[in-house]
Amino acid sequence: MQIKQLLLDEYNKRYGSEIRKYKVGEYHVSSLLGSCLKATWNHFQMKKLTKEHIDSTKLIFFKGILFHEMVQKSKAWDGVEVECVKKIKTSHGIATLLGHADGVKDDAVFELKTCAYIPRRPKFDHICQVNAYMHMLGKPRGVIVYAGSNGEQFDIKEYQVVQSDWHYQHLINRLMTLHAILKTGGEPICSCRNRQHDIEWLTYKELHKL
Repeated sequence: MQIKQLLLDEYNKRYGSEIRKYKVGEYHVSSLLGSCLKATWNHFQMKKLTKEHIDSTKLIFFKGILFHEMVQKSKAWDGVEVECVKKIKTSHGIATLLGHADGVKDDAVFELKTCAYIPRRPKFDHICQVNAYMHMLGKPRGVIVYAGSNGEQFDIKEYQVVQSDWHYQHLINRLMTLHAILKTGGEPICSCRNRQHDIEWLTYKELHKL
């Protein structure tokens, strides 16, 4: 029996082999994270033509899925995979911000992360992500839980996050900018010093003869 194939078959059984396509006007919180808007735009464009995740990506997803399942099995939660929806008024119509909070307990929203190494402080993107769920669910506290190596052994570390209007608005501004670009057919410029996401898109276009 090949364990790798067993996991891939289970992934396809649960989630299907095809990639979920993005819809202009509906933006998942996780899709808006990242420092470069061109990287996010590339992701939207590439999903139009990419039919299926490669096997290595599915296996990476499965690592996180298994961790989530083990933690979320506890009956201590008030809710898990709690749906978050917010309608945002923009200059190009109404856009919808979507997401699922990994866990909710009392006045706190929990976000679970698997990683190679536990960061010394919570990552900026993850602070924005949990703040979005906190605002949408009306919860004042957030907890980011990292599972990974602490440099010596596997460990789990929790970081407390307070509700921040600034981090939430940063994500909303990103949604509004991306929505405007996608609605008008524009294309952002990569803000990275090496212009890596401009190169990524040019390479992708050449490969797919766009």
